[in-house]
Amino acid sequence: MLYKALRRYEILMISTFLFIWLCLISPFNQKIIDPELSVIELEFIFSRFLVLVIWVIIFLTGYILLKKNKKDTFFPFVLWNIIFFLLTFTFNIGFDLTDEGWQLSKSWWSIHGNTTGNFDLIWGSSFINGLWMSIPSRVSLIWSRFGFLLFFPFFSTVIYYILKRYYAGKYVFWGVVISFLFFYRNFLIYPYINYYYLPVFFVLLSILFLLNYEDNLKLKHLILSGLFAGISIHMKFTFILILPVYGIYLTLFEVDNPNKKRSVIIYYSALLSALITGFIILTFAGSDTFFDKDSRLSILTMFNTFFGSKKINSSLNYSFIHLTYVYSKDLGVMILHLIVPLILFISGAVLSKKYIFLKYFSWLLIGILLIVYKEQTDNNFLLVVSIFFALDIILTALHGSKNREIFKLNYMFLYVFFVSFLGSGMSIYAALISGGLFGFSAFIITALLSVRPEKLDFRILVYSLIVFILVIQFKKEFVAYRDIESRYLNAMFKSPELSGIYSFKERVDVVDEFISNAKKIISKDDKVFIVGMPMFYYILNIEPVISEPYDLILGLDQLKEEIKEQDPSVIITPVQSPRGVYWPLERNISFSLKDKFEISTRKYHEFYGSYISENGLIKVFSNSMFQIYKKESQ
Repeated sequence: MLYKALRRYEILMISTFLFIWLCLISPFNQKIIDPELSVIELEFIFSRFLVLVIWVIIFLTGYILLKKNKKDTFFPFVLWNIIFFLLTFTFNIGFDLTDEGWQLSKSWWSIHGNTTGNFDLIWGSSFINGLWMSIPSRVSLIWSRFGFLLFFPFFSTVIYYILKRYYAGKYVFWGVVISFLFFYRNFLIYPYINYYYLPVFFVLLSILFLLNYEDNLKLKHLILSGLFAGISIHMKFTFILILPVYGIYLTLFEVDNPNKKRSVIIYYSALLSALITGFIILTFAGSDTFFDKDSRLSILTMFNTFFGSKKINSSLNYSFIHLTYVYSKDLGVMILHLIVPLILFISGAVLSKKYIFLKYFSWLLIGILLIVYKEQTDNNFLLVVSIFFALDIILTALHGSKNREIFKLNYMFLYVFFVSFLGSGMSIYAALISGGLFGFSAFIITALLSVRPEKLDFRILVYSLIVFILVIQFKKEFVAYRDIESRYLNAMFKSPELSGIYSFKERVDVVDEFISNAKKIISKDDKVFIVGMPMFYYILNIEPVISEPYDLILGLDQLKEEIKEQDPSVIITPVQSPRGVYWPLERNISFSLKDKFEISTRKYHEFYGSYISENGLIKVFSNSMFQIYKKESQ
């Protein structure tokens, strides 16, 4: 009865909830809460409010029409909007000068300046993001974040359509929602379009069209599958490992296909055409650095580093031997972590099936025990990955041998999982932050909701997983990447380039002060070198004078050579590490004394200090976080 009542009034309840939410975030209510809001912040709040009002109207209209007409697009439409709604709470919180700044500066200047220097192993991702960033024709960090807000929900729709081929829509819907909650606030650390998300997204698109081709044998689906696979390689060249995926697929699942040879030719012709087209674009763009042995992100450097023993610097090692060691260690830890979840899941599912009364609380107990176990482990992210693998082992052991679809989806999503982190120094963690595990986890949850084995109660496993996910999701406050807890991030930057972005007051003040003074000090003719803070190349609209906007990832000898050759007239340095979460507070100073990367790059800062003193640069501005040095003659 309750369920029917909820279904009858669901539109009214959703509308009421969204109306109350809009009232709470409206500029009128925000002004009542904080009467001292600045005009700039009120303008942003009003603009955000208008955008969200338009979104609510579109969402409710689509919800009513699609539900009434029972369209197949109803569930993916709702999925996209749920994820969009949840991301609105986090997408503009936090400010990072390092990793986000590196990607954004490369993206911006791949369109507006040094095309050659920024066309490298991730050129496709930089180019696509650069096109999006260029739409307003001015520097705007909130616009970059808004691109992520619109783009990432499409992950859910693509995954939905892949799984919908084999499972009922309602189970796929909940599988994707539960899976997203696992990543939300924990592993979606980069709120901008980048070289982690884009290649994974294009591979998922490739899989979707490949499975579509299997159904209706229309060549356009196979061609699109090959094209998207080829495009993913240009998003991040390590995704060249996607090349065997179709060949292995045919071997495993299309043994009796009489058109196998033709399919191979068409698929790989499309893939190669996408690759070749990308190389042609690079050639016409004059991008010789893509094959330059001296460029850190060229193909030659990638292979020389991978098959050699040379490090980029003392902290960055991408050699085959080192990566194999890191991956083997993480996989070993993950395998060890499988034991406890397997015991808990199997015992809980068996006993709940055998003793009916246990099913009412066993899922809660399993979820709590998983939380307790997680808190006792050092490698938390490996444990959460191992939980999904434990569920997959149970699912496959009971139904994989009988169910061709489970075997096929396992192959596809596991391939995406592994290719999403291979080549990365972050190992398996890269699969979490890139969305590489999103499809696999959604598949596992959907399959467990759909399958009804005789000896186990699979729903108990899903319910316990929900408990685990919700607890790890909300037991601690959201922390933005390289920033502090969200309850302190309530100050908006006043600089127009950062309007709409929130951080804590001390950080906002020093950044706004720095930007205001830097605009006055730096002229158009100045050659500017920025130490360890690539975000300012984008925010100040200054083209980098060296080959990489993030100087600390270059080899020191190469960096010295480039700096001496360019002879910058302005050098901007941080007072303390911008990689710490507490800058510009004094407590952040200790970060440089403990962090391995900071320790390994001290010699860079020693070089900068000597270069500044030897080349007549004097300090013309400083605050608690930033210093600007300029040549006296300038």
